[in-house]
Amino acid sequence: MKTLLIGLALVHSFAYAQLDQHQQQGLKDTKRMLTNPSERNAAIKNDKKALETDAKVEALTGSGKNKEEVYDIAAKVMEAITVESKGDPAKMQQMLLEAQSNPQAFYNKFFSEDDKNRVRNLASDIEKKGTKVSSPK
Repeated sequence: MKTLLIGLALVHSFAYAQLDQHQQQGLKDTKRMLTNPSERNAAIKNDKKALETDAKVEALTGSGKNKEEVYDIAAKVMEAITVESKGDPAKMQQMLLEAQSNPQAFYNKFFSEDDKNRVRNLASDIEKKGTKVSSPK
């Protein structure tokens, strides 16, 4: 198991190293913005689509721990997409469009087992609070 984890870390490090310095900084800034509520709120306050998305996340999850969990998972998935596309915005956009047409394949490809467990737990927690959400497989 330890060897597997070391191998996965090396693969991840190699893939991340394929991003140029600007792409690495952009990814770092995006992850920080997604996971820092004050930075995220400042970034979305003048973007109508971002405000609508944030409102949908809050309507689904509430404004507390679950909302932050969604944004944390999104930051990790954003990193996976960026590494997979080698930072190419057109490829990233294509991946997101494919995710809309086949969310299960996207989920299976870009979510680690840990993230899948986090999504399942999040869905369960949200359902306990009375919001209907289908639990991923």
